[in-house]
Amino acid sequence: MAHQVLRFLVPENSPRIFQEPRKDRSARLEGRRRILDVVCWREGQPTTHKEHQPSQEVRCSGCGDQVKSTYYIATSFLNKDDLFPAVREVCDSIPDMELACDWPRLGVEFLMHKTAGLFDTGDEEIAARQAIARTEIEAVCGCDIFILALPGGTGTFFEYGLAYMRKIVSQTNPHIIIYAASKEFIAEAQGHFIALEGTYTVVGDFRQLRDCILHCKSEDFKRTMN
Repeated sequence: MAHQVLRFLVPENSPRIFQEPRKDRSARLEGRRRILDVVCWREGQPTTHKEHQPSQEVRCSGCGDQVKSTYYIATSFLNKDDLFPAVREVCDSIPDMELACDWPRLGVEFLMHKTAGLFDTGDEEIAARQAIARTEIEAVCGCDIFILALPGGTGTFFEYGLAYMRKIVSQTNPHIIIYAASKEFIAEAQGHFIALEGTYTVVGDFRQLRDCILHCKSEDFKRTMN
């Protein structure tokens, strides 16, 4: 099973997230805030991914039922307000796609609980962290489509490894999609992970990501018919 690369690079005249290497934290955060400006850039004009969601479904030719899939989005917690919801919206634009775990919501609730001083002991806080981690691990181990959305954090690449190990054992799911708005994010992440055999890499706008997800759903449908 060969590594498959789907590329739709940002036009040369469009703005780049990184014009040069940035090492300070504030600059990196600014780069993340500009992610959506780059991934939704088309023919030199800013657009939103809401504009290009063609009606396309994957249905059983026998009963007419749509192929149902659960998906998991692995990315940095710093992307909880921009990249995560954007990728989620792309997934939810496809019929019968279900989010396996809304971990940003769990993380925000945990931080609010901690800030309010509602943990009586350190053990309670640890138990809460462990409960969230178990929920995330179960979601990664049970999803049909795993999307690694760059840039990611330490936990992101742990989840990527977990998903890939499951893929090796099962020889089927999950489908693993590595998504980046621009090739700079791929290069930046090379020190943390390698795009392994049997995964998809999508570089560019959300139309390409959506097409890749539909391809994965089609593959699942073909497998169920064999």
